[in-house]
Amino acid sequence: MGSVSTDIDALVQVALISGDAGEYSNLVKRLADQRLPPGEVRQLLSALTRHASTCQEEAHADLLGAALRARWTEDVGVAEAYALLAQELIAQSNAFLEPFLAAVVGAFASPTAMLSSGVADAAHGMLRSVLFTCPLGVRTLCELLHAHFPHRRLPTPVHVHYMRHVLRVMSYERYVVPILIPHLIQQLLAIDAEASVPSAAAAAAAAAAQHSLHDDDVDVDEDTVFQMDDMHVGSAGGTFPGEGAAGVAVGLGARRRSSGPPPPAPPLPRHSQPALVVQ
Repeated sequence: MGSVSTDIDALVQVALISGDAGEYSNLVKRLADQRLPPGEVRQLLSALTRHASTCQEEAHADLLGAALRARWTEDVGVAEAYALLAQELIAQSNAFLEPFLAAVVGAFASPTAMLSSGVADAAHGMLRSVLFTCPLGVRTLCELLHAHFPHRRLPTPVHVHYMRHVLRVMSYERYVVPILIPHLIQQLLAIDAEASVPSAAAAAAAAAAQHSLHDDDVDVDEDTVFQMDDMHVGSAGGTFPGEGAAGVAVGLGARRRSSGPPPPAPPLPRHSQPALVVQ
């Protein structure tokens, strides 16, 4: 099966005009093949454009659907051939308007494959021509631009890429301006609010740090016991009543658990002094 233009033209003619079911199915498969080289995709789209007058919306729905889903965003030549086919089909029936507009707006919003400058020029040329042919498509275009606005959590380059295309549409289609401006402002405010809110990881780290500070302020565990030697007072070797090493430990624990002021220290024991003898 050759990829020369004449062979492809003959294939399309047989599939559409002669009604050969096998050739028609083969043509649909070739258009849907994602591995097809850009040059062959361009030739297939160009051949369909030349025979667009023989295409019927219901009888050739599979073929036309595969053509509208063709990989036109990767090559300028394919994008230009895609534009010509879309214009021919939409001129025949408005039923092709929404699928075509959805394909273009979806390319504007793609987070993985941003359009090159040449492909972008071809895409906007398509939109201008189609909207001139079918002015009622403006409302459909605005609805699609609303629906395809990138999620606010996607990377900034995705939003910038989409906004550039939307602003470019507004530069040549003034009827979309009053419809799109309020929506764009709302979306930009949502993106700004999302950027102002700390991330979940940052919030968790801040909470952990605050919890650590509170832990540092907590008193020593009540079970902690300081061992102290018996306290001897006076030459007679007396001690505080009931306060040896164990008594001191118990007393410290009791004072720590008490909510009131600490009890007064017990009075020192009085040792008897030898009476003075008056001579």
